[in-house]
Amino acid sequence: MTNSRLIIAALFLLASFSANAGLIIGATGISSNTMGTAGGSTDNIINQSGLSVGYTSGVTDFDSYVSTHPTNDATNAWAGLTGPVLGDIVFDLGSVFNVDSFALWTQSNTNAIDAFSILVNGSLAGSFNAVIGTGPNVAAQIFDLTMFAGQFVTLQVHSIHGGANVNIGEVAFEAASVPEPTIIMLLGIGLAGLGFSRKKKAA
Repeated sequence: MTNSRLIIAALFLLASFSANAGLIIGATGISSNTMGTAGGSTDNIINQSGLSVGYTSGVTDFDSYVSTHPTNDATNAWAGLTGPVLGDIVFDLGSVFNVDSFALWTQSNTNAIDAFSILVNGSLAGSFNAVIGTGPNVAAQIFDLTMFAGQFVTLQVHSIHGGANVNIGEVAFEAASVPEPTIIMLLGIGLAGLGFSRKKKAA
């Protein structure tokens, strides 16, 4: 294979790594909820049932989707136990992704999340403060994360805006597929072959 063909092949592989970057990913399930449920269902925060415009997980571009300002119906939500009981919700993305951003449709009352952290497979991806949404139809707040690869994303709720229990409308993630090890190996072999052929020609 000529040097130019090796370069084209390497660029093609690199492009395939980033082809899925920036897609919106919805959780396939919730593996843990330490805050209990007083009303609604945790399914409400991952099933798009309250969103004004839906998306296709793993297909729809994240930035394009959120730029249209889709809203969530504040009555279609989940509420934790009164206290407020603060704690964690762990979202299962169904596969390993490079998680880059977090979209939160919060509530338009004092039960809305204030301080929170996001962990990806146990690694802290960021700590933030959300504001009370303006409702009854609430737009998403977007939080940029330190990128980590993982299947499980933990939302740790540290405080709310003075209400009686934690309320959440909807969540989603911006993520990219993690390249298969075999593809990475092939790319490495191709680039190594390119370097070897150049060295041989120079000699």
